Amino acid sequence: MTARTLPLSAVARNVASYHLMARKLDLGPHASRILAELDAAMTAGMTVSQIILSATLVDVMAHETSDMFAVDVSDDEQTSQMGLSWLTAEERRELDWLRFRRNGIVHYEGPVSGMTAGAGDEAELNADAERALAALLPLLDSLERVRYIQP
Repeated sequence: MTARTLPLSAVARNVASYHLMARKLDLGPHASRILAELDAAMTAGMTVSQIILSATLVDVMAHETSDMFAVDVSDDEQTSQMGLSWLTAEERRELDWLRFRRNGIVHYEGPVSGMTAGAGDEAELNADAERALAALLPLLDSLERVRYIQP
């Protein structure tokens, strides 16, 4: 594995910008710490950590910032969790891929693509880390919109 420090891809820079505004996004302490660790992993070029932390951040955001995922569904002010239904089908497929990829890395059941000590592993993990960050961006973008719209 080769560690790097900058330059970050455009996607990584986008995710990193959210680390700088975590307080404005009103992320909880758990999500804020994971986002900080993700930022450090991006800077260091730690591709496996980026995949794992991206998927973990999705899970934490869905629970720790649950008010973002709530929507009024009736006149009697009952609230229902809408989960990630507001994402496009493609965005949800990317999150499914991210969860599957993370689980393949974390829950060892045999060799997984990119982690076989093969010649193409580094390139594959770089591409997958980039894809993981891209899958995370719609959630961060939406959280930013919700937080800036709320009074």
